[in-house]
Amino acid sequence: MTNKKLLAAIVSASAILTGCGSSSSSDSSSFLEKSVESTPRSIVGSPVDHCSEFGGDLIDNDQVCALPGRITASGGSLDASLTYRLYGVTLLGYGDNKLEKSADLQWLLDNPVSLDIPAGTTIEGKAGSALVVTRGAKLNAMGTAAAPIIFESEDDNLNGSSEWGGIVVQGFGISNKCPDTGICNVLGEGGVGYYGGDNNLDSSGTLNYVVVTEGGYEVSVDNELNGVSFMAVGSGTTVDYLQVNENSDDGVEFWGGAVVVKHLVLTANQDDSIDWDNGWVGGIQYALVTQEAGKGDHLFETDNDGNSMNSTPRSMPTIANVTAISSGKDTGIKHREGTGAMFYNVVVTEASAARCVDIDDQATSDQIDTGLVYTNVVLDCSTLSKTGSDCSLDKDGVNVCNGEDNKEFAEDLLASQVSKLLTGADIKGALNGYAWTGEDAITAPVIDNVKVNANTYFGAMEDANDKWFEGWTVNGSL
Repeated sequence: MTNKKLLAAIVSASAILTGCGSSSSSDSSSFLEKSVESTPRSIVGSPVDHCSEFGGDLIDNDQVCALPGRITASGGSLDASLTYRLYGVTLLGYGDNKLEKSADLQWLLDNPVSLDIPAGTTIEGKAGSALVVTRGAKLNAMGTAAAPIIFESEDDNLNGSSEWGGIVVQGFGISNKCPDTGICNVLGEGGVGYYGGDNNLDSSGTLNYVVVTEGGYEVSVDNELNGVSFMAVGSGTTVDYLQVNENSDDGVEFWGGAVVVKHLVLTANQDDSIDWDNGWVGGIQYALVTQEAGKGDHLFETDNDGNSMNSTPRSMPTIANVTAISSGKDTGIKHREGTGAMFYNVVVTEASAARCVDIDDQATSDQIDTGLVYTNVVLDCSTLSKTGSDCSLDKDGVNVCNGEDNKEFAEDLLASQVSKLLTGADIKGALNGYAWTGEDAITAPVIDNVKVNANTYFGAMEDANDKWFEGWTVNGSL
């Protein structure tokens, strides 16, 4: 069927399936009519062709390719000999549009858009810019340890924050903001379009040896972009060796989906380092998290759904082999709004006086032993847990913060039947660089079909020689 005939068929479709965040609309224009163009194009030829073929303009003596507002190429590739520049929000594909009809969804599935970024490519962002990989599209950023792909601002260094936006990846994964049936449209944070679906196996491509630095531009008051936002991104997406550095908002945030991230480096981000919401059931393994002195919020800020804390799917990621060092500005780990999580072989320390753990809300406390489980977790903080009148209830509905010491409170809330929670005098070992030396950990199991690699050590590194983060991350960030 030709595109014109397909468009006519879609326009004439009478059945409208509304999803989360959507409503019956009097706007008769179709999904495709709202898209910039309907015919994907291939990128071929010289660097000049590589820029112009998908709507870019060569500037700065033909050394910089200014990227367009929407890339519609399928199977094209950037050229590492050029620098690419984002002047605003650049969208890959069409999936940011609200899907009103079943034919809209089918068209996206039948007309995939993809873009390859080769090793060594630099993408610069101006203030207010961002790269959005929309649902149905694939970004294949294939860097190497010797030649990572760098997303940065247009200045001459890799240090700073709020100088551009960040990367947003939107998928067809499951969010607990989606309806049980019908098409899902969840409006993404920052107003960057819609995401969500019913396929946690969905693929948005590959991020391999990618550095995102200097981001977090404020798109509105108190609304900055994260370094990398994963919005209902499926487990078919490969993310391995990713750094987010000096972002003014969160390092990474997950809204639903099931993507698994490995070899994650988060440095000097100014809000939460790792944040999740709305039914994320993926995982993180091998992560090194550090905060700048006096800056940064939580190492982990973890939520299910603030409006309906027992919404399903419940947030339940697997977190294994993380070394997280807080600046001490706020609690290291904050669990709230009914989230679950499985922590294995994790080390959390504070660089200054603060506390390790805060658990809020009865719905969260109810997950202890079943949905919120710590197995071989080192909590090495001046204060183990939050105390005071705002402390949360324990799993039996009793406020144990008043009159019970910190160690007992944390053990009651966090230690599962299979856990070994090391605190205070129980801790045997110390950080050697970023490697934990001391007691051996256990082999992390497979949980909910999220496979983590088997090992027997605490933290992100097997030993002080296991410096998998060297050579490709921002110089001086670690």
